[in-house]
Amino acid sequence: MLLSPQHFQHADHYFDSQLAHQLKRSSRYFWGISSFRFDEIALASNTLKITSLECVFPDGSIVQFESAEESDNSNGYEEPVSLDL
Repeated sequence: MLLSPQHFQHADHYFDSQLAHQLKRSSRYFWGISSFRFDEIALASNTLKITSLECVFPDGSIVQFESAEESDNSNGYEEPVSLDL
């Protein structure tokens, strides 16, 4: 496999983000939501549309999500995904 500069840039960005999260985790309660944004207009119609989310689970798993589309059905399914709480 031919390695180009973009491969090294991507690897560098990945390790920098991992280090940043590890430093944040140095406190006793390292897990939780650090950033959460949602569409307030969609919320008015009883729909929670998450536009960005950054969180760490208690096991250390990292989730970073940024909505790339402005469509109403960005999950690729015919029907919206709903959760019974």
